[in-house]
Amino acid sequence: MYVQGTCAALAARILTEPMRAGAFNALVCYNTVFRLLKECDPTFHPHRADLVQHEVNGILFGPVAINRAINVKNTQPVADSVVGIFKRSPVGAHAFDINHVAICTNAAGICISTNNGPVGGAGNYSQFNIKTAFTWRPNEFPIFNDPMNPAAPAWARERLVVFRPVSELLR
Repeated sequence: MYVQGTCAALAARILTEPMRAGAFNALVCYNTVFRLLKECDPTFHPHRADLVQHEVNGILFGPVAINRAINVKNTQPVADSVVGIFKRSPVGAHAFDINHVAICTNAAGICISTNNGPVGGAGNYSQFNIKTAFTWRPNEFPIFNDPMNPAAPAWARERLVVFRPVSELLR
């Protein structure tokens, strides 16, 4: 049985262990999250390095979590959750593609993963603050504060942010 807070604590503890954190550096963000989940529960979905985008969506979020986020729009960070950051697809006004995956460790918005470039962070195993990486607008999708392209139109910087409690994935 999963104990609330275990995954967030593990992710944060690894930050303090350079050798262990270094072992995550070569992983893409979703494989980092899968590895953390598997360390918390060895029965979690088999870890494969060759997952494709729709498999990541299906395993971590699924249509229910994504539809719930689309309806809520201004979701705030949830401690001990998997956070999925989806960007608006250039094909279709309401289509979103996965952009980044991390573990949200607390309600203040501290998230940990690898390859944090899509949210303005470092590429290695590190943390970023999702509250400062985005402008959270009431009843609208948050806008990514893109330092590389601040003049981009709002629709191009909109992100759908989905928080799924780890306790829903690991029972």
